[in-house]
Amino acid sequence: MRILLLLLALLLGSCSTTQAPAPITEEEAHHALVEVLRLAASGMESTALTSLPLSSLLTEEQLHLLDNDDIPLLPQRLEAWRGEVLEAYRSTARALAGELGGLFTSLTIDDARQVVQSKSLSATSILKVQKAEELRAAAGALLRPALEASLGMWRTICERHAIWRRSRMLLKQEVPPPLADDPFEQLLTIFTDGFLAALEREEMLLRTTPVVKGSGSILEVFQ
Repeated sequence: MRILLLLLALLLGSCSTTQAPAPITEEEAHHALVEVLRLAASGMESTALTSLPLSSLLTEEQLHLLDNDDIPLLPQRLEAWRGEVLEAYRSTARALAGELGGLFTSLTIDDARQVVQSKSLSATSILKVQKAEELRAAAGALLRPALEASLGMWRTICERHAIWRRSRMLLKQEVPPPLADDPFEQLLTIFTDGFLAALEREEMLLRTTPVVKGSGSILEVFQ
C-alpha cells in the first residue's frame, strides 16, 4: 500500500510539472514583441539588401540604360555606381539598426497576445504601419551622406546620357526621358523597403527558433 501511495504521489507530482504555463499578460506580450524587434535589428542579415542587382536600383524609365551600347563606358560606370550605392546601404543598415529603440518602444500593439501567438503576424508589420514616415526620415538622415560618393558617378552618367539624348534628337530619333540629377528618393525607398523586409525575416526566424522552456529567454513566449 505504501508503495502504491508513493507511486501515486510521484505521478501527481509529474503531472503538475507538465501543466501548461499560465497565459502571459498583455503587458508581457507587448514587452516580448518589442524585445524581439531589438534582437532582430541587432542581428539582422542584410545580405539581400546589399547584393541587389543593378536593375533593382533603377526605375522603370531608367532600365533602358542596361541595354544601351551607344554610350562609352556606361556599363562600367553603372556597375561602379551600384557598388557605391550598396556600400552606402551596408553602412546605413548597421547604423540605423542601433537607432530604432525609441520607435520600437513607442509602438501601440492592440491585442499583443494574439500577435505573439500568431505564426503570420509580425511586430515589423505593425512598425511599417505606425512608424513608416519616422523610419524613412531616420534612414534618410543616415543614407544621404553615405550616398555622397555615388552621386559623383551618377552625375557623370547623367552628363553622358544627356549628350546621347541630344544626338538622337538631332537625328529625329525616339529618346527616353532625361535622368533625374539626384536619385536619392528612389534609392531611399528601395533601402527602407529592403531594410523592413530583412527585419521581418529576422524577427520571424527568432520567433520560430526552438528555445528550452525555463531558459529565461524572452523568446520562450513564442514557442
